[in-house]
Amino acid sequence: MTLELSRLKPNDYEILDSGNYKINPGLVAGVDSPEFGLAATDYIEMVISTPTGVFLDSFVIARGNECTQYKTLDENNQPIFSINPGIFMREKGYFSGEYNIEFNFLREVAGSEQGVLVDRENKIYNGTYFVSDKGLIYKGGGANPDELEKDEFLLREKDYKFYVDEISADRTEVRLGTLPIKSQRYNTEFKGLGSDEIVLDYNKTLQDIGDKKFEILDLQSNTLPQNIIGGELIIRDAYKVPGLNINKDTFDTLVGLNVTNPRPSGVSAVPGLMTYGGALRQHSKTTFGILDVGQNSNETEHTQIYGGDNDYYANTKTENFYGKGNDKRETREGYNSTDILQLAQSNDLNGLRNLLFHNLGTGKNQKFNFTEMAKLFRDEKLTKPNKKFYDGAALIGWTSYVTYGFPLWIRCNSPELNKFISGGGLSTTISVRVSGRSVTKDDSGNTGTYGVYEINNIAFGNDGFDIKSGENTFIRIPRHPEYKLKKDSGEQNDIQGAIFDMEMDFNLKFEGVERTYTITKPSVFGVVPDDDGDRAKTFIQKGFE
Repeated sequence: MTLELSRLKPNDYEILDSGNYKINPGLVAGVDSPEFGLAATDYIEMVISTPTGVFLDSFVIARGNECTQYKTLDENNQPIFSINPGIFMREKGYFSGEYNIEFNFLREVAGSEQGVLVDRENKIYNGTYFVSDKGLIYKGGGANPDELEKDEFLLREKDYKFYVDEISADRTEVRLGTLPIKSQRYNTEFKGLGSDEIVLDYNKTLQDIGDKKFEILDLQSNTLPQNIIGGELIIRDAYKVPGLNINKDTFDTLVGLNVTNPRPSGVSAVPGLMTYGGALRQHSKTTFGILDVGQNSNETEHTQIYGGDNDYYANTKTENFYGKGNDKRETREGYNSTDILQLAQSNDLNGLRNLLFHNLGTGKNQKFNFTEMAKLFRDEKLTKPNKKFYDGAALIGWTSYVTYGFPLWIRCNSPELNKFISGGGLSTTISVRVSGRSVTKDDSGNTGTYGVYEINNIAFGNDGFDIKSGENTFIRIPRHPEYKLKKDSGEQNDIQGAIFDMEMDFNLKFEGVERTYTITKPSVFGVVPDDDGDRAKTFIQKGFE
């Protein structure tokens, strides 16, 4: 290349002609360093034009480490670039004539010469794809395993670049704009164009080792990328997942429902929490209809649920307490196991009955009514005052359980964790695994166990009182598929008393990071059986073993 044919200024030409290719390291960390050719974003561009300056062609001859193959030393042992343009001219079909040749030594600090694929929402897609017979590009792989050529899987090619929005009148300034690409990296690169910043991608977890220090677990010593040495690392939108201290006390697994549309009746429930002493029949028309399909005695009259012998409901207010009957709704401020012990010691059978047993869905109760249940409970409690009935299990009658299932209320006791509801790229869900055992014998004289029954992907805060909080999650747990129903004859001899345990997962996903915390909750609820064969009596007696 001669000076006469070049469009470069004399000073620039002298720099190239002398082989002074080296970029001074460290002036702007990540931009002026490292030396050209050591960064993956470096490339050499060749431009061909006519002697009069008419542009003909441009193309990239090397990227990243490929650039170093053109480095050599001159007669003074100084590093230079040595490129034979004739090779590339002939490859492009330029065999004779007079041309201007320029080599641009460039480093990408934002955007790229390489395009991207975007979906219908303009989000960058990096997965498997296929091209249809019509030349259209669609998602493939796991996103579209059947390779359906539908609009929802359609992809478009986009330049990963920025466009010139405006040029100043004196042509010394330009204003750039972004293309419709939804990408945090794309937007951050654009913001960095006017500053001394670059963007680094690291899609894995940094290990927090304290004192504002983070360790890159899969990065060996002395292998830091050259373009970040000497710079300042800024982690934008950094977050720390709370929950490293999640334990068995972070969540309570209780009995309860959220009343939003109460079933009209003489003493209808009021919107809000229905928990201990609640009556499922008052919850809603839908719930009443579910209870009414079992064809069991008193299944829509006896539907109360109770919290059990524990301290979980202390200071838990409910305005939907029906312990005295379906026609008597009360407001209660909560109770604890000490209150139950005092009721037993003072022989307050009505108090015990109304707080634990009244109107449980146990069928006809020919021999063993709710007051008799309270008496037996009192007697057993007084012999073992420090023992909690089935370790504090909530109580539901079998007729309610076989039709509706168990109304689970998960209460989160961590104010910080309550903020982590799904949204803005964050997904938090709950999975529940239910298993149990029978505590009374069936008509064949057998007891048994109930295997694991799983319910997944329940939104944290599902059906709660506040959509901005995960403090309360309500889940209807259907009857365990292994729980026996009554015989074809209609006799209830196979209905068993049972205790069910739970294992709960709190699942969190954010920006490719996934965490699961598992909490075991034994004796969450008990199913009170019919009194046939003294099963209801046996159920209460075994509660203090």
